Amino acid sequence: WSESPAVLKLRELAKSPYDLTTKDAVTPNRLSAMQASACGIKLLYGTERVDDNTVEALSALAKDRDVFSKMKAMMDGEVVNKIEGYDCENRKVLHTAMRDVFDKPN
Repeated sequence: WSESPAVLKLRELAKSPYDLTTKDAVTPNRLSAMQASACGIKLLYGTERVDDNTVEALSALAKDRDVFSKMKAMMDGEVVNKIEGYDCENRKVLHTAMRDVFDKPN
């Protein structure tokens, strides 16, 4: 997976991350635009060294790696950690499935 287009894009972007030390690097518009919220949790990332290109590349990586279906599988208690030749890694991830955070949000 390390040679996927999304990973290669992120590696390239990492060579020159967003510079927070420049004048007007952190503006009210940036802080307003660079946030997300879900389940009562707010993520503020406007003070991180990312820009729209970085966020788009991370989103592409999540899509490329099928993160949402893997998270669902994990929440459903499916086997997701299987490693051939290691029986101990062929088990359900019940610790996550038991949290039941999506059906009963706080």
